[in-house]
Parts: sequence; C-alpha cells; structure tokens
Amino acid sequence: MPKISVIVPVYNAEIYLEKCLRSLLLQTYTDLEIICINDGSTDNSGEILQRYKSMDNRIKVIEKENGGAASARNRGLEAATGDYISFVDADDWLNLTLYETFADSCSKKPVDVWIFNLGICFKKNMKTLTKNSIKLEDWDGWESGESVLTFDNCSNPFYSGMSVCNKIYSLEFLRENNLKFFEKIIFEDTLFNLQTLLIAKSLKINPDVFYWYNQSNISSVSKDYDERIFDAFILIDEIKKSLTREQLTDLYKYAFFQYKYDFLAVLYRRAKRKWQKKFFNKMKEVCIVNSEVNSLDKNLVKHLKNYIIFEHLQTDDWHEFYKFLQH
Repeated sequence: MPKISVIVPVYNAEIYLEKCLRSLLLQTYTDLEIICINDGSTDNSGEILQRYKSMDNRIKVIEKENGGAASARNRGLEAATGDYISFVDADDWLNLTLYETFADSCSKKPVDVWIFNLGICFKKNMKTLTKNSIKLEDWDGWESGESVLTFDNCSNPFYSGMSVCNKIYSLEFLRENNLKFFEKIIFEDTLFNLQTLLIAKSLKINPDVFYWYNQSNISSVSKDYDERIFDAFILIDEIKKSLTREQLTDLYKYAFFQYKYDFLAVLYRRAKRKWQKKFFNKMKEVCIVNSEVNSLDKNLVKHLKNYIIFEHLQTDDWHEFYKFLQH
C-alpha cells in the first residue's frame, strides 16, 4: 500500500487551518506524511502547526520566508518521501475516505495521476452550494474509476479541472520528468496541471467529490487579480513552450486556440479599468500571431466558438472590445 505525502502550504490561514488539519488526521487511511510549509505567516498559523505537530508525529513543519504557494509546494516536493503526492490548501478540507479510496484503486494498478472531483463551497442565502470540477462526458473511454486513460482521451482539454488539489501524483513520475511549480505567477496550478497531464502515461478518474474548496475565503487570490493579471501572458507562453517541447503543437492547436481566447477574454472583463487598455494591447500582441493563425485550417477555425473573439480583437479598439465581451 502506498505512502502518501500531503503538502500543505500555509500562509495566514489561522481561521481555517484547524479544520483542514483535522480532515487530514482523521483520514481512514493512515500511512500519511503531512508536510506543512509555513510560508512566512504573520498570524497564529505557526503556533497552530506546532501544536498539531506535537499531537501527531505524521505532521512535519517547515518554516520559510514568504514566497507564495508555488515556492511552498516546491519546498514540500523536495522534502517528500512518499510514493504519491497530494496537495491541500490550508483553507480547504477533505472527505475522510479520500486516501483510502485512492490506495484501494492504485494498489491494484498504479498510475501517474489519479483525478477526483472537487466541490466548490460558498455561502449564498445561508446555504452551501457545490459545483463539480470534472465532467465525465469530457473523457472518452471512461467506464469506471478503474479505467486507465491519457490526456488524449479528454475531448475538452485545457478546461478539465485545472486544480492540483483534485489530483494525486506519483512522486517518481514528477521527479523523473523534473516537474515543479513555476514560481512568482498566480496561475501556477493551471501550468503545473497541463505540464503533468500532457505527458502522463496513465490517469484514473473517480467522479466522487472528495475535496472541498472554500470560496468564502475573501483573501483568495482569485478574488482580485490587480496587476498580477498580466501573469496570464506568462502562462500562455509557457503552455506554448510545453506543447513545442513535447511535440504536441499540431495535436492541440485548435484546443489551445479555444482556450487562449476564452481565458484571456474572461480576464479582460475582470481587469481593473486602469489595466484594461494595456491588457488589450498585450492580447493583440500575443494572440494575433500570423504564423499561428496560418497553421489553422481557415474553414475549420471559423466554426470554433471563440473565433468571434479573434475577429473582434483584430478590428475593435479596447473600448469596443470590452463592450462586445459584455454582450
């Protein structure tokens, strides 16, 4: 049965941290190494971690200067000694049978990546609502949780559950391929996921929800991008590099076209007004690349749902483009 290293980046999470840690310590599967990286917290998170460490020797605490979630996760990857890696954010929590379910599945047939559903919890009208992250209809060939797939089976790539928290990774697979988080950008989850899924030789998907993402945390980076919204262009460039490196550009060029325009258009709508013109100009620079556009079949690309965004990006000014997206 595999040993699982759980990596928990912690930064000023005192309000939610104990619920997260309890959901780890009470797991029905016990062969866990819980690596908590205190990423320069200035609240009581450090004291909470030390108290829980004294209660259970499976908890390891690493102290470091603040560097963001990506650097904390990379530090955890360096320290991990398990067979598999699970990432948990300090303000979220798990169903108590997650690791037992995983171990039962992967002791029969090990895989590079094991994927499960993530629920999104937020308060509205005093009720907790959930939204699943993985859609089985996107995965051709899925028949059960024991079906072994690759990313080629995904009919909607680049969109399917791009969180690291709803996956468990083989540590050997990550280290053999030198897979780490790109530090200093806010879309590191998406990039890490694509880089792993593109080259993974075996995936399993369990459709059950085992992880609960706490969207009521008002300090979440997703609430307000500010100038960090320009990290999106680093992400797009790194995805292009990954596709080129793995010789997958032709295979995924239409899917990447769809994703690129959708992703950037959504961010443009959310950008603060003072950044909109600059973001629009950067979109034109990054997206209207003749060599990329000319590689697509002109008749086929016009039928893609996001082609209309491409058309407006070419002809509109930044005011007109924003109005178009609003409609």
